[in-house]
Amino acid sequence: MQGNYSPTVLKGVKVLPQGDRLIIRPDAHAGKTEGGILLPDNVRGKPTRGKIVAAGLGRVSQEGNLVPMTYSVGQEVLYAAFSETGITIDDEEFLILREQDIYAVVEPKPVPVEAAGT
Repeated sequence: MQGNYSPTVLKGVKVLPQGDRLIIRPDAHAGKTEGGILLPDNVRGKPTRGKIVAAGLGRVSQEGNLVPMTYSVGQEVLYAAFSETGITIDDEEFLILREQDIYAVVEPKPVPVEAAGT
């Protein structure tokens, strides 16, 4: 399919990813600079950071065994740009990716606690 691409639009349904697929909510702040300036779509490209909102059970190995999913709901991840399938559920945009398209988990940096009295 060339030209205009429109994501699948669903209303009033629950979407359960199958196998090694994940449903990601893209980071809404991915299109902003650190100073808060919004970048137009043609400049910023695809967001590559998001939060996992649903996950399949995992993939089936060649031997027929279930290999459990490495990632879990609630994790923030970095993923491969342009590897996703867009889907709109109840007017909110999501992405469906395979587990292999996840590059990294994003964790908050621990804040050092200063010693009392210093």
